Amino acid sequence: MKIHRNARTCPHCRSLIVSRVTDGGQKPTAVAREFKVTERTVSKWLKRFRAEGPPGLDDRSSRPKHIPRRYLQPGEGLRDAVFTVLHTPPSDHGFNRTSWRLSDLANVLRAQGKRSTGRSISTVIHAAGYRWKQARVALTSTDPDYRSKVEIIRSTLSRLEHEEAFFSIDEFGPFAVKMRAGRSLSGPHQVRVVPPWQRSRGSLIITAALELSKNRISHFYSQRKNTVETTKLVELLRDEYRGFRRIYYPGMPLPGIGRRDYTIESKR
Repeated sequence: MKIHRNARTCPHCRSLIVSRVTDGGQKPTAVAREFKVTERTVSKWLKRFRAEGPPGLDDRSSRPKHIPRRYLQPGEGLRDAVFTVLHTPPSDHGFNRTSWRLSDLANVLRAQGKRSTGRSISTVIHAAGYRWKQARVALTSTDPDYRSKVEIIRSTLSRLEHEEAFFSIDEFGPFAVKMRAGRSLSGPHQVRVVPPWQRSRGSLIITAALELSKNRISHFYSQRKNTVETTKLVELLRDEYRGFRRIYYPGMPLPGIGRRDYTIESKR
């Protein structure tokens, strides 16, 4: 019989080891010392003999039960495979979404016979300069002169001096004062309920101005939205920025003037 090259004992020695314990009544420790093997080896052959009988003492194949699959590592092959998939919409591969996820990419590559890990896929994507980013909401307008007006505002901001301020003015509301859903401190058996239909406890309007160069807000609560409240806000800003030489109020409506850019000299 061909003996495994790493075997410390032959099948005959193994049968002697087993018989010393089962028939001779010796302890595994003494048998291991006699045959110059470990006690773990004695226990292994005893276990196999009791489970399979004499055939359990024969050599077994050293071939592994599970052969690990070969995964694509970061490199040109994996990069080409990943970006070939990335340049197609997920819907082409049966996914009901508009953007890719790492798990989706891994599943598509696996279906193509190109297995890789999420870490390796992420590595080649980052190495190419791509990042997973949150989409930003961009302000738009139907005004045909919107872009030119934005450029005027940017130009004015870039030329602001130390004693000058630039404001954007607007009103927020009116909105109703009602109960809103959210987290609250409740007792062990208390359930907070917010009815979908409820009577308003009042309404509120916020008239505010944002100083664009310093990101500072000035505001107050109003009862209505009209020129009186807007004028009140202008006077408030003139008092708060009394030490400023010039204050810009772009795009604010005034009676008989409409919406335009204009400047008010601040009081000293």
